[in-house]
Amino acid sequence: MGLQFGPQLLLLPLSGFAADRFDRRRLLIATQAAMGALSLALGILTVTGVIQLWQVCAFAFLFGCVTPSIRLRARLSSPIWS
Repeated sequence: MGLQFGPQLLLLPLSGFAADRFDRRRLLIATQAAMGALSLALGILTVTGVIQLWQVCAFAFLFGCVTPSIRLRARLSSPIWS
């Protein structure tokens, strides 16, 4: 749990900075592409049966790094916050 939620606490201020400085659509595309690539890689490793515990921990950490950006993008993209 710490590998997934720890980066969210640390990277949330950087996500806010990125939301103010960069184009929202491009950041949304980049974060969704990152989550898709991570999901695809994790799925391939799982289906082929070569996944190991350290890889699961690494993917949990990487998912935790991308998640704050996605949550912030979703909030800023809604009509209420525009």
